[in-house]
Amino acid sequence: MRQEFNLTPPEVDFKEDHRLATPVFMRELEAWEPVANGGEQPGDLVLFNMLNIYSHCGIVIDENRMLHILANRNAVIERFNSMAWTNRLIGFYRWLR
Repeated sequence: MRQEFNLTPPEVDFKEDHRLATPVFMRELEAWEPVANGGEQPGDLVLFNMLNIYSHCGIVIDENRMLHILANRNAVIERFNSMAWTNRLIGFYRWLR
């Protein structure tokens, strides 16, 4: 995010049980501003619900696409409005500091 978008949000390294991730995400999101769906821009965070847990995020890279990483896989670019992700979408957030 620093190199591509000149943003320096805090780094969060969460290696605990993924079921405990929701409170971590919610606490960290207090420093981010919610963005209305459709108003997202490159560099915004997109947050997803995985098995009823707020535990996955990506970085918006352009219209409808994000960069993200799943466990034991390489980084991928996917459409966040695809059938695989649209029903899991919680929202978009922007780092303003």
